[in-house]
Amino acid sequence: MLILLLLLGQIRVYFQPDSIHKRLINRIDSAQSSIDICFYKIHDGSSIPPSPGSQVIDALISAWDRNVKIRVITDNDNLPYLNRLRQHKIPVISDSGLSGSSYTMHNKFAIFDYRDTSSETPAWVWTGSYNASEDMHADNAIEIQSESLAYLYTLEFNQMWGGDVDTIIRDRSRLRFHRQKTNILPYRSVSVGPFEIRLFFSPQDSTLDTILREVSNADSSINFCLYAFSITYPKGKDLADTLIKRWREDKQIGGVFCGSLTNNNWSAYPYLRDTGLLVYRDRVLFGDSLLHHKFAILDQEKVITGSMNWSESGNRENDENTLIITGPKGNPIALAYDSEFVRRFQEAGYDVSVTEIISPKGMVDSGCFITPSCLVYNRGIKDTSYWLQMKVGAIYNLLYYVTNHPARTYLHLQLPSLPCTLSRGWHQVSCSTRLRIDTDRSNDKKIDSFFVRVRDVGVVSLLAPTGTIDSLTTITPACSVYNFGTTTEGPY
Repeated sequence: MLILLLLLGQIRVYFQPDSIHKRLINRIDSAQSSIDICFYKIHDGSSIPPSPGSQVIDALISAWDRNVKIRVITDNDNLPYLNRLRQHKIPVISDSGLSGSSYTMHNKFAIFDYRDTSSETPAWVWTGSYNASEDMHADNAIEIQSESLAYLYTLEFNQMWGGDVDTIIRDRSRLRFHRQKTNILPYRSVSVGPFEIRLFFSPQDSTLDTILREVSNADSSINFCLYAFSITYPKGKDLADTLIKRWREDKQIGGVFCGSLTNNNWSAYPYLRDTGLLVYRDRVLFGDSLLHHKFAILDQEKVITGSMNWSESGNRENDENTLIITGPKGNPIALAYDSEFVRRFQEAGYDVSVTEIISPKGMVDSGCFITPSCLVYNRGIKDTSYWLQMKVGAIYNLLYYVTNHPARTYLHLQLPSLPCTLSRGWHQVSCSTRLRIDTDRSNDKKIDSFFVRVRDVGVVSLLAPTGTIDSLTTITPACSVYNFGTTTEGPY
């Protein structure tokens, strides 16, 4: 956890190992007058001990019982998890039945103690990637003490709620979700101490356009951790191409993706990986081993964070919020997010790939010696030792231990030779790396084939001369020759 005490307010940053739900519960327990909570998911399960979501539900009910005004917005798919809140008469709504309800209310923000102007309790805003669910992911949350920021978030909340009232509005035509929303912010930039904080909502603000501009203008480094990043969406492809362009301009680029999504055809991961960028699939070692972040750090002075994935649905369909926080270079917020990036990057940065089978390939003569060889690349960030396995037809299966393969280098590996005793025809050869902590299995193995040719020409019979021949007779020697091999021969 990082806590920053600032001259004009407070900013607190949390990551999942700090038990984010406990920090959220502490904020709920501290509320004096009002809570507006807009979460994609608060999972109220039946587990023992209670799940984080159930503990958050308990805290909200306790706040309601001490007369804190509460309003709750959630996605329709997760509305059933909030039945206990509704049973306690806490007003809860979703996007059910509204235009665009097939989209997702994907926010994860809350506003505390803003709606009671008679209270001297300072207003707080909570946001980030964290859902109060039953699972523990690699997530982040940030809470900011700022009346101005709380005002902007309340305007967005009221737009979805249908008005600035405590109770549920029965005329649902007044509610605005998804593409029905408009940009109603009178300003989007606030100052908290030395930090400038800019706020963007989806879909009305087309946030990816702003992120693209920020990436284009970064001076030295761009590091990110992303659950989803789509290149089948043109703006996502533009952003990926911009990252590649900045990398070719010698900017430091690093990224960690949620590994469970990188095999989708829309994922930017293989596109960036194959270009040469230092991007990896995650290897989160706690909870359910899933990276759920949606943040980037630029030049160690700017942080982009919130609920929005870098995708079409995040940019132009779902309800989302994104903060861009800028401070002095090396400021504590940027360093906190960069430290989380480094943790995820260092645990993910293991990837050894087979790039080419060099031998055997093409045509091989039967009976000759084969020297199996391959080209292997350590795409990771550390020198690595690992096993390599090479199979040649049915005659060769060898494990070879590679020691201290330097990071970001190729190795041409030659294995012990063997005579080719395979039958004529096509045979398979394969080479695979066996690094236990490799985060990308898609490039671990190459398969190729080669043809074993037999070169064998023999005399089948003597045709002439045969039998008895008279002296001085002109002889025309003749024989029958057969090519027993697999290739055209001659002259011989």
